Amino acid sequence: MACRVLILGNAMDDATRSERGITTDSPAASRKMLMLARLLRGAGVSAVLVSLGRGRQDGSGRFFPRAVRRVGNVPIVYLRFVHRPVLSKLLSALEPIAVLWRCRHQAKSSTVLFYNRMPGYIPSLITSALLGYRTVLDLEDGEVGLPVLSAAGLMARVSRLFFDALCTDGVLLACSALSRMTRVATTLCYYGTIEVQRNTPSWDEDRITVLLGGTLAQSTGAPLLAQAIRVARGDGSAQWRTLHFVVTGYGESAEEFRSLASRQSAPTLEFLGRLKVE
Repeated sequence: MACRVLILGNAMDDATRSERGITTDSPAASRKMLMLARLLRGAGVSAVLVSLGRGRQDGSGRFFPRAVRRVGNVPIVYLRFVHRPVLSKLLSALEPIAVLWRCRHQAKSSTVLFYNRMPGYIPSLITSALLGYRTVLDLEDGEVGLPVLSAAGLMARVSRLFFDALCTDGVLLACSALSRMTRVATTLCYYGTIEVQRNTPSWDEDRITVLLGGTLAQSTGAPLLAQAIRVARGDGSAQWRTLHFVVTGYGESAEEFRSLASRQSAPTLEFLGRLKVE
């Protein structure tokens, strides 16, 4: 396997998602990783997606072996996944190490890009550092509203410590505000890439459209946006008539956005739910 950039995340095409019975993946995240890989490959860089190929386990015990598939010109290495509690998370934490070990002879000239700061990536992060890979973090979501004394809050702090210490080659930030959530000095704002558009977008329209896509949960700040929309609607000011929100994805806050979209008040909101990965 020719490895130059390994993008480690949970990117998943719709066929694999359906085959493995996954309902908790993020199409927005999958598309961002796919588009990045396409961009790199278009520039002559060998980019491979290494996907955990996982989601919430259903207890059925079904097992899925490793598989390699292509979405367009992008190869995706799907790691093993089992529908068993605890075992599924343990397997996903250890599986990427096999790929890193297989590519170890090219480690000095290869980069491992971790999509988001997940606790389950820590074994792979340590392995990457020990084998001599360059390590980069794509920080898409900051930890928002996690109770300090909760298990989730503790794991978030542990993950941050490891990634700050070992992701020495830089951090890609979805927005500049996320720079406050990492101590890595080298950062670059990178929200994503788009396909070439035939039509030139117009910036002179009366309406401003704001997009939120991905996992709609407290940890990604979705309830904060929903509350901001409610506050703006309660304000009654005419200025909000030029603002339109489009929300895609799913999660614990999905119904909240669906409810807001059913009321046509200013600022308006359109909820599209889950989108396909192509």
